[in-house]
Amino acid sequence: MPGDTGSPVDVPLPTVEAALGDWAFQYQTLAQKNAKATMKSSAALASSIKYNVTEFKGAYTLTISLADYYDYINKGVKGVKDQSKATGSPYSFRNLGVSYKMVNSLKNWGQTLTTTTRNQKKIFKRSTDYQIQGSFYGMAVNIKKYGIGSTFFWDKTYDAMVPSLAPMLAKALKEDVTMVMKQIFIIK
Repeated sequence: MPGDTGSPVDVPLPTVEAALGDWAFQYQTLAQKNAKATMKSSAALASSIKYNVTEFKGAYTLTISLADYYDYINKGVKGVKDQSKATGSPYSFRNLGVSYKMVNSLKNWGQTLTTTTRNQKKIFKRSTDYQIQGSFYGMAVNIKKYGIGSTFFWDKTYDAMVPSLAPMLAKALKEDVTMVMKQIFIIK
C-alpha cells in the first residue's frame, strides 16, 4: 500500500493494560502467600516479588521479578550426605565447606526472627559473638549436609495463575478493539 511504513500503529489498549496489571497483582499476591505458607521466615523473599507493566509503541511487557535465590527455595537443593529433601532438583551442594557469606546470611536471618522465646533471648544475651557465629556455622554445615527441601512455591503460583492469562487478555483485547472500532466508525 502506498504510504505504508510497515511499523505497528500505536493504539492505546487501556483495558489490556489494566487487566495485565490486575493479573500481575494477583500473581504477586499468590506468590507471596505461597512463599510465606511454605517457608519459615520468608519475609525477605516474599517482599522481593515485584511486577511491572510497560508499554512501548503498542507492545505491552509484563515483568515479574524476585530475589535471585528463589529457585533454590522453589526446587530445593540436594545435600551432600542426604538428597531426599530435593529429589528432582537440578541443584546440589558439592561439599561441606561453608563460606563466611553463608554463615553471615544465617546470622542475619537469625537476628530477624521475631518468634524467639524468652529462654532463647537469654541464651543470645549470654552468648559471645564467637559462640553465636559457631552456632550459625554449625547450622550452615547441616544445611549443606542435608540440603534444602523443595517448596514449589513458585511452581504452584505459576500453575495456578498462567492458565487464566490468555482468556483474560482475550476478553480485555476484545473490549479495547470494540472501543476503537466504535471510535473509528463514529468519526468517519
